Amino acid sequence: MRATLALVAALTLGIAPLQAQSNDSPTAQAIRRNAPKGVSEAFFSCVSKAGSDQDKISDCISTEKQSQDARLNKAYGALMTHLDDKSKASVRLAERAWLEFNDKSVKAETDVGATSQTNNLDVEQAEMFRYCQQANVLEHYLFATGH
Repeated sequence: MRATLALVAALTLGIAPLQAQSNDSPTAQAIRRNAPKGVSEAFFSCVSKAGSDQDKISDCISTEKQSQDARLNKAYGALMTHLDDKSKASVRLAERAWLEFNDKSVKAETDVGATSQTNNLDVEQAEMFRYCQQANVLEHYLFATGH
């Protein structure tokens, strides 16, 4: 029962259940614990293969961010085709606000951490997670429209 409640809570909060793969590196396991639902297994595999090489981990994050951005854009496009004019205007405003929020979040996170390479990875990962979470939101809206 407790496991079921934890899974329901994790899904409700948009957090991937802790399903660490036995081949995950400690870094991939740590990232997986905080990752929202929707982050790809290819990303965790990439991070595991990268080991402690921060440049390779950055490449993994960049690749996943591109995938999440494509997912977000696909969901946004599909959603917009199923909305009336008033809803489209609301979603468009919300997306513009989200883009501004994301840009300001990246700047703040970067400023707070100064120039450390570890912080740069944290900022990149946080942004990739935001892209994934926003794609989740738009896919939920699309599902709510019956599509």
